[in-house]
Amino acid sequence: MKRLIVFLIILLSFPIAFSQELLAPTEVTCYTGESKTFEILVRNEQNFADDFSISVFPQNIEGVQILLENYFVSLLPKEEKNIKVFVFVPDCIREFSSTFTISVKSSKTNELKQKSIYLNVKGKAVCITDLFVDKKNLNPEETVSFEISLTNPSEMESPPLVLKVLIRDPYENVVKSFEDSIEKIQPKTTKKILHSYRIEKFAKPGAYEVKAILVDGLNKMIDSSSAKFYVNPTYTNYPEKSTHLSILSSTVTIKIKNEGNSPTPPFYISESLPAIARFFFQPEKKPDKEEIVGNSVIYYWLIETIEPGKEITITYKISLINLWLICVAVIFLGYVGYKFVFTPTLVKKSSYVGKLEPEKEITISIGIKNRSRHSIEDVKIRDFVPSILKISEKFDTVRPKIRKTSSGVYLIWEFDSLRPGEERILTYRIKPVLEIVGTLKLPKAIMTYVDKNKVKKILLSKTMTLKPE
Repeated sequence: MKRLIVFLIILLSFPIAFSQELLAPTEVTCYTGESKTFEILVRNEQNFADDFSISVFPQNIEGVQILLENYFVSLLPKEEKNIKVFVFVPDCIREFSSTFTISVKSSKTNELKQKSIYLNVKGKAVCITDLFVDKKNLNPEETVSFEISLTNPSEMESPPLVLKVLIRDPYENVVKSFEDSIEKIQPKTTKKILHSYRIEKFAKPGAYEVKAILVDGLNKMIDSSSAKFYVNPTYTNYPEKSTHLSILSSTVTIKIKNEGNSPTPPFYISESLPAIARFFFQPEKKPDKEEIVGNSVIYYWLIETIEPGKEITITYKISLINLWLICVAVIFLGYVGYKFVFTPTLVKKSSYVGKLEPEKEITISIGIKNRSRHSIEDVKIRDFVPSILKISEKFDTVRPKIRKTSSGVYLIWEFDSLRPGEERILTYRIKPVLEIVGTLKLPKAIMTYVDKNKVKKILLSKTMTLKPE
């Protein structure tokens, strides 16, 4: 008896009518933008197993969709099962009331049980139907535009409303806000409100939220919507170099400023200079590393990071004092080299290879060349042959004057002048008087001449050495 009373209380708590096979609520209330779920009970009161098909009609009522968890169920005798029913209500539709029917049919007896359910949809006077952001990814100093659509789905014009729009950065700080007073929106119409926002130069990177809030005259929220856009992280690390030149030094200043909105990652600033500049390099901050590449030296400074809007400076000097001294030295050496290159030459040599024995004839050559740019005059070449050697009477080139002494023989050639670039080769032959075991050194040849300034000058060849093999 008590169980029967409890069962009757449950039935009375639902103003519903049900058969022995179908139990469902008689009324469902939903709100716009809501997804609601309720259950129906299907019971097999028969003494045999049966298959039941389940359906709902209509499945769409003014945009509201009604769907079932299962459209077919198999039950044993006296078995029951709960089936979920899903109701999906669009965001912004008018208020209305209607009915839909759930049917359960036996596959064996074809018996049909139906239940009508009253659907009550509660709408909003005005709702935000769209919040459109024209760009999803932006860089600093770009502009984003967003459009808010307000729809009045009812049959009456709306009361005065206020639309508040907030833009929050990744740290939820409000960086910009807008407020629009809306006098009214006509029935079944949509009003669009457009705003734009320029991203600041040093705006924090990350996800930004656009929040639209619709309130009534009492500042009570009616509806809200949000959308996001992203500000990309950017940074700059382009160096700007300037040079200040003075008599004593050259000062180079390198500035790097981060014009982006994000700290820079670690990077190197490099400066390439001629390798010789190492001796004059005077940095304010010592480079972190140095590298020699060919004829250049490369200095590297490690920059850990530069915060947005911040700047660092690297300065070094090239001392010109030592450079001036080197320039003077180079000029002097150049002058000496010039004088050396454009000075007459005297070369004494022999190509003989062999033993230094009697009757072995050795050819000695003396080459003279006027490498100066002017003629030289009164040219005399003198060479000496020690008495340990005897001279052949045969000469391949100009025959010299021969003057004999007790210690040896002097050979003398004389020329009135030699033009610029003119060259003469003088040769003579000698033979050892006896076998020479050690090294034979022959004295230097001597040339005297008068240069363009009428100054008499003397030029000596190198000592020539003959070594028997």
